[in-house]
Amino acid sequence: MKLYALKCPDGYLKVSGNSCCCVELEQASVFPREKLSCFPDYINIVGKSGFVKIRVVELIVKENEDFIYNQAD
Repeated sequence: MKLYALKCPDGYLKVSGNSCCCVELEQASVFPREKLSCFPDYINIVGKSGFVKIRVVELIVKENEDFIYNQAD
């Protein structure tokens, strides 16, 4: 699965309404390919918030059913 996010020099961007902030990947706004047409609007919001050197990055998510998580009892 491919998802897309906006990356800034210090992390990733979380876009909420007309504002945005720099966050770690797990809190970032991520979008499917179908939403790439919305990116010019997001980049406009990001620019108004003072962020520079923004780029769109492709994230490749791989589901691995072999991963085993053992929760301590």
